[in-house]
Amino acid sequence: MIRLASLLLTTTAVVLFGSAAGAADLGVQPVYKAVPAPTPLTYDWRGFYVGGHIGGVNSTVDSTTIDIATGTGKIDSSSFMGGGQVGYNFMLTPSWRFGVEADVSATSLRARQSSVVGAAVVNYARNNDLFGTVRGRVGYAANNWLFYGTGGFAWSNERVTRTQVAGVVNGAVPGISESASATLGGWVVGGGIEYGLTPNISIKAEYLHFGFERSGTTFPVAGRRWDDAVSKDTVKIGVNWRLNWAP
Repeated sequence: MIRLASLLLTTTAVVLFGSAAGAADLGVQPVYKAVPAPTPLTYDWRGFYVGGHIGGVNSTVDSTTIDIATGTGKIDSSSFMGGGQVGYNFMLTPSWRFGVEADVSATSLRARQSSVVGAAVVNYARNNDLFGTVRGRVGYAANNWLFYGTGGFAWSNERVTRTQVAGVVNGAVPGISESASATLGGWVVGGGIEYGLTPNISIKAEYLHFGFERSGTTFPVAGRRWDDAVSKDTVKIGVNWRLNWAP
């Protein structure tokens, strides 16, 4: 009996102690730490890209014509343009980007000018079908937006034709046409805005101003020369596709 009583007392003490401990635990609520908010993602402008563009181009030719008498004039012409570009962007800081880009554009610029001196009538025609640039770009990135300035080297394929309409100038009689082609070198500056639609596709709007070296075109049959300075202005929109994007 004594052993049984001792066992009952021991069991009762254990149960009471366990109940008290459980009651104490119920009064202490678990503490959960909030999961830190993810760092906002920023648009990644780095890496290679290719793309295409369309827009408009205006060309101005300040010319000096040495043909019987010396004269000066200005020719303006405008046309649609379209082409492609390829480039690469580097990250200078979390907000600043540096890049290089090369582009080429096809157009159908046509300019005409006539010279009438006495009985001599001469027509001049200038055609420009292809031009392009190799430029640096420095931009400020605000997440999906990129605001940039750009500048560098420009080139343009130009073709000039002289046609003797009436009269005779040296060996040029009515109906004689002489043509000369040249690739002009020059500079370009401008700026633009680009917006990232998806992680690897962006759209852009860009303005560029071109200035080319003064060129001289000689027409040996007529023994004449046309000296001119060419400038261009372009406004275009484009799409770029980033080649090395990865999740």
